[in-house]
Amino acid sequence: MKLLVILPFLCALGAPIFAADWQKSLTPKPGKFPALRPLSAHYQFGWSGIKAAEAEAKFSISKGRNQLDLTASTKGVARTMWKMDSIATSTCNSQTLRPIALKQVETYSRKTMTTTVAFKPDGPEWMKVANPPDKNPPKQKRLKITNVYDQQGALLFLRSQPLNNGDVVRMCVFPGGSPYLAEVRVEGREKVKISGREWDAIRFSLKLREVLRDLTLGEHKKFKKASAWLSDDRDRLLLKIEAEVFVGSVWAELDRVEFAVAK
Repeated sequence: MKLLVILPFLCALGAPIFAADWQKSLTPKPGKFPALRPLSAHYQFGWSGIKAAEAEAKFSISKGRNQLDLTASTKGVARTMWKMDSIATSTCNSQTLRPIALKQVETYSRKTMTTTVAFKPDGPEWMKVANPPDKNPPKQKRLKITNVYDQQGALLFLRSQPLNNGDVVRMCVFPGGSPYLAEVRVEGREKVKISGREWDAIRFSLKLREVLRDLTLGEHKKFKKASAWLSDDRDRLLLKIEAEVFVGSVWAELDRVEFAVAK
């Protein structure tokens, strides 16, 4: 379980298909729903029946760029089994929602891993650097897919769409490691209780396929199924995710949110 990777789009699909087929199926452009307001939000994460981690997210807008700053760490019993602290910063274009850059630092009990990604017109370039260093020196890698989003851009792209019941949004998401095709279906509207408050919410089913090296699609063996909820209001906040993965049931839930005061 990586804290910054379990938030989006978590379920598995079937056999490989040709690259041209799935790339043509991607949702082509952002919708016209109003942009997200700057905010700070706190999330709780769980594994089976226990609280396992927490994350603080700060979203801001400046000079035509969206920026998301995240800090996350395991907590409680989970931390005794798996110590991890993470800091990440993502920037994307405010109009196109295309990612610009991503940097993530993950600190474990015996190692720190730093991932940097530059999103270029012909696809992302990235490098992972370990400290202490691995046996093999780090290498710059490239992915030749142009219509790709990081996780911040993917969530903003999703909330920008009309999101009528039955709508399907397809995106290629690159979180800084293995890319995947995310298919998000609007299943309906319902009320959910989060942090002692009842919210009007949009419920989604989430599917994921791994993008292989030859740009065909394969089954993602670590994920089984998932659902997610956005608030059905002007903000369309990520309220909750529930997923069945190879280690069991995991979840993420909004704990509190505070919007920035307009200047």
